[in-house]
Amino acid sequence: MNCGRGAGAAWCSIDIILCAEATHAFDEPISITRFANEVARIFHPNGYLLWCDFCYMNGSGISTYDLIENDELIIEEKINITRNVLHALDIQPEEQEYFRLFAGFYGTQIYEDMSQRRSQY
Repeated sequence: MNCGRGAGAAWCSIDIILCAEATHAFDEPISITRFANEVARIFHPNGYLLWCDFCYMNGSGISTYDLIENDELIIEEKINITRNVLHALDIQPEEQEYFRLFAGFYGTQIYEDMSQRRSQY
């Protein structure tokens, strides 16, 4: 499929889009708006965006509410999976130290923010 690569994207439409752990890296608020607009543009009617990312509880960074700002996307179901994510991080082997900071293992700022409820998945 050429969708998303610029070739044929005008005619392309999609049933499901999965966005996992990407939007927190968007550098400015307009980026999430553009992302949500593009998602809405290429969806079939009643398409689904499956979105999973961490967001800070103090209002900084991206949240689900930024995704629905354009009124074209609606939240059908919202599940907080922070507890599951923390458990998965807790059971990771020590050999993966090189990945520790990126993934948010125990002792990192990402892990501490989630466990202190300053951010959630």
